[in-house]
Amino acid sequence: DHACDAEPIRLAAPHGAVSLTQTVSTCGVLPHNETDMEPICFKRHRFHPDIIRQAVWLYYRFTLSLRDVEDLLAERGIDVTYETVRCWGNKFGPAIAANIRKRRRRADCIWHLR
Repeated sequence: DHACDAEPIRLAAPHGAVSLTQTVSTCGVLPHNETDMEPICFKRHRFHPDIIRQAVWLYYRFTLSLRDVEDLLAERGIDVTYETVRCWGNKFGPAIAANIRKRRRRADCIWHLR
């Protein structure tokens, strides 16, 4: 088990959009069991783990440029440079991808096509 203090956080949203409020641990490692994803520790990072995850997800999922991700985060009121997004992608991208692969079900040897 992870022994971090949990605290509520609030992510910025543009006017009229829904803000997210979530209780997470202070270092960004969520409790998990053996079947869940491996925890990724975000200690010693200035930004909240959800912001880092969102930036990395946007960059890889939609094949956006680093400056596009920077602009999207700026619209949400998050001031981050494209160079920071690049560093996050290099550092956390492989771990996030590995966790997604672990969650994905294995392909069956029989495929049914319609």
